[in-house]
Amino acid sequence: MKDLNLKKYDRIFISGCSFTHYKWPTWADIISEEVGHEKVFNYGFGAAGNFYITHSIIECDIIHKFTERDLVMVMFSNIHREDRYIHQSWNLSGNIYSQGVYDKGFLKYWDEDHAYMRDLMLIRMFRSFLKLKKVDYHLMSMVNLGIDMNGRDLMNQYQKKLISMYQEDLDDIHPSIHEVIFNFDWKSITPRSITPNPDATHHIYGDGWYEDNHAHPLEHLAYLQKLWPDTKFKQSTLDYAAYWHQRVLDKKDPYAEHLIKRKSNQRIDGSFFN
Repeated sequence: MKDLNLKKYDRIFISGCSFTHYKWPTWADIISEEVGHEKVFNYGFGAAGNFYITHSIIECDIIHKFTERDLVMVMFSNIHREDRYIHQSWNLSGNIYSQGVYDKGFLKYWDEDHAYMRDLMLIRMFRSFLKLKKVDYHLMSMVNLGIDMNGRDLMNQYQKKLISMYQEDLDDIHPSIHEVIFNFDWKSITPRSITPNPDATHHIYGDGWYEDNHAHPLEHLAYLQKLWPDTKFKQSTLDYAAYWHQRVLDKKDPYAEHLIKRKSNQRIDGSFFN
């Protein structure tokens, strides 16, 4: 489904990683601002991988019972993530190569071939599930599957075979925000939000400062506008994105502090049945 007609839906169910639910407004919050917060259920979670993302939407259906008047929107992350539900909470550690949860003993068994097979299969089943439910959907992505952060093809022959097998599913995913807005380079747009973070181990800017390369509010808005150029957002929504974009650039809070407080149905703790 290529058209984005937000007015036709009673509810919108959303999931993704920190590019969907973050300390400042993302594309999901812009959608919520446009249609009304009471209509949007954002189950995005920072550091989430594609297992959590697909699971969260399927669990949404179990709880909320999707109808043909609902819309599902997700932004997939990348394959380099290991999502686990442990001791009644989600353990979402982000990129397997830079996380601090799994030790070298675990990483010895990490295999990118398996990660491609797992995530491509999840996406195939997820699309089949949405079609079976007869619910409209839009699939987006943080980064394109099958290429590295610089837009290069680094797949081996087995991974290329998998991509070919699942090409129909990948063709149903809009080009990533990494490609469309950042031209495969997170540092291509300046200025960026600079926040103090003494625990940061990467992206250091100066002495003890963190350069946050998560997409900023106006970049999220631009992504939506690029994907759906015929969709006209209300002036109040455009103003909302511009206001928070400037706040992101001006604000110098501790890294963990959220700039916005979401409505109850837009925020999750990772355990839907609580």
